[in-house]
Amino acid sequence: MVFLSEDSFEEARLAQFVALGYARGSDELIGPDSKHAERESHDEVFLRGRLEAAVARLNPGLPEEARHPSSTTRGRCARSSAR
Repeated sequence: MVFLSEDSFEEARLAQFVALGYARGSDELIGPDSKHAERESHDEVFLRGRLEAAVARLNPGLPEEARHPSSTTRGRCARSSAR
């Protein structure tokens, strides 16, 4: 049985996303302690600003209230990503 460390697994998944055309941003550029932080903590899996911009771009007819999750939805997302 081959064991992959968390770092090895993460690097392999990131390489797959890059191969699919996704951009990879370093923590030094977009991390919570950076000058241009795109998340408040490392617990936030999704970059909310980028996600909301993509939803708006891909769904121009979507009502504004449907583009932004409610606080209860955000709580569920945060809890489910922590598992």
